[in-house]
Amino acid sequence: MWKTISPNAIEIAIKIKELQLKESLTIKETALKLNITYDKAKFLLTLLNLEEEVKIAIKLNLLKESHGKQLLRLNDREIQLRMYLFILSHKTSFRELKKIVDKIVKYNDYDRENYPYH
Repeated sequence: MWKTISPNAIEIAIKIKELQLKESLTIKETALKLNITYDKAKFLLTLLNLEEEVKIAIKLNLLKESHGKQLLRLNDREIQLRMYLFILSHKTSFRELKKIVDKIVKYNDYDRENYPYH
């Protein structure tokens, strides 16, 4: 018997965006139509802001959407891509990644406060 593969987060996000544009729906209306919560729809749409390589990895189930959520916290494209490669090469769990991203974000916030002209 064939195993059915359910659509992943990126595919659903694309579907939400397409439906919104095609039928001029709000996120809330689209969520109701797709039978998902507003918060889930909003979150999935944010995943579309990830770098293309990361979105492909989520599509291929190499990364989980929770990893994508953490990567979105990194404003720097280069750091986001480096962390993506780190996750793949070290099989980093969500909790491990969150700790690392927390440190990066904290450091970057501190750095910006002390060196606003860089």
